[in-house]
Amino acid sequence: MSLRHCLPLLAFLALLAGCGAHEHGHDDHGHDDHEHDSHGHGTHEDEHEQGPNGGRMLREGDVAVELKIFEDGVPPEYRAWLYRGEERLAPAAGSLEVRLSRLGGVVDTHRFTPRGDYLLGDGVVYEPHSFDVEVRARIDGTSAEWRYESHEGRTRIAAAVAEEAGIRVAPAGPGVIREEREVQGLLTLVEGRHARLSARFPGPIKSLTVGVGDTVRRGQTLATIESNASLGAYAITSPIDGVVLSRSASPGEIAGEAPLLEVAD
Repeated sequence: MSLRHCLPLLAFLALLAGCGAHEHGHDDHGHDDHEHDSHGHGTHEDEHEQGPNGGRMLREGDVAVELKIFEDGVPPEYRAWLYRGEERLAPAAGSLEVRLSRLGGVVDTHRFTPRGDYLLGDGVVYEPHSFDVEVRARIDGTSAEWRYESHEGRTRIAAAVAEEAGIRVAPAGPGVIREEREVQGLLTLVEGRHARLSARFPGPIKSLTVGVGDTVRRGQTLATIESNASLGAYAITSPIDGVVLSRSASPGEIAGEAPLLEVAD
């Protein structure tokens, strides 16, 4: 198989690898039993500090936020912990907002309220967990902002490779899936629609007006023969509508008992 023929398959497998390598564990997210890295698959891995609760540590000066997507027995939700230095602060010591910019221009905003010893986001972090993250916090009177990529499951295909493989991007919508298969079969003639045409009387072939592949109609003159007996010419006509399958003679030859033409539907 040539490289050109392999490219669509390779691209498809690459997409499966990107979308299917979904071993749930979002880096900033720090799921209890998941480990998505923040850049997803196919990009450089972003090294980051992990907090005591398994989330991503975001530090600016002496304040910090530990941010985690938690989904142990609940729909995916953001949980956060606030710090000054290494000291964990009470949830009421600050405020937090997380903006997720997804593909297609969709932006989700999560605002947080105290819940027990952590801050809880007010929405579900739905799949795919692949977005640009912007975090804004005010902690114990200090404002801080962070931005980073969390591109889980994204696969980048070079433009030249995509063009060679015939990959294109278009809005989702209804369509027709074309499937091509190579099969083997046996071509047979329609029963009763096949004729071998021979000369009734031997003699020279004066004309033969059709060739292999020509379509003929019933009653059409296909050849003219001069009878050896009467020296008169007579016509050979097609008894059926059909296609000339074979021609075994040419003008000037002597027609005998062998078929001159074969016609079939």
